Amino acid sequence: MKTLKSFYITCLLCVISLNLQGQDTTTSKKIQDIPQNAIDTIVFYNLAKMPCVVTKITSASIQYCKQNITHLPIYEIDIQNVDHIKYSNGVIEYYNPNKGDSINNPVLQKTKMEAQLFKEGYNDGMNTDFHVVQTGTLFFIYSFVFVTVSIIPAIISSCIAPKIPAESNKNYYPTSYQKGMRLAGKKQKKDVIWYNTLGGTLFGGAFYLLLWQITQAPR
Repeated sequence: MKTLKSFYITCLLCVISLNLQGQDTTTSKKIQDIPQNAIDTIVFYNLAKMPCVVTKITSASIQYCKQNITHLPIYEIDIQNVDHIKYSNGVIEYYNPNKGDSINNPVLQKTKMEAQLFKEGYNDGMNTDFHVVQTGTLFFIYSFVFVTVSIIPAIISSCIAPKIPAESNKNYYPTSYQKGMRLAGKKQKKDVIWYNTLGGTLFGGAFYLLLWQITQAPR
């Protein structure tokens, strides 16, 4: 009897053990159980965001579909590329053990470095002479003479960044630095153009109005 009882217990333990081994430590949810307006957001290491509906998470991958509708294709991505998931209920689940710390994340570290270089380029660019004084003078004269149409070339020209001066255009500067400097030059050029365009328009308008009054005055 004891032998038979031990045999039954052993079999039961084996079945439970096989059951546990066959189960994957994942979290999943059925699409039909998700509210129609529920959208999750997967945030990658490069800070890119992808709205979707997460359907299953394993230790190696994340499965998702593009909308919360049944019978849609299920896509799968490597969990190592994901920093965190923000679920539709506001819960945030991190998969990077450092929770976005760029020290151990080369992609975020590169992004942070590029942002710093961009800022340095912009600050240096604001202290750089882009030789836009002559451009401002030309726009003042043009706006003074052609009052009614002066705004059109001002809009077009202010959208074009000036050329970086040769003494500041170092070839070894990364692209992020040059972008920051170019944006600073564009801001300087835009300010000069609009300041002189408005000034020329006001003075030109006043001049033509005065001239018209003189010519129309009775003699």
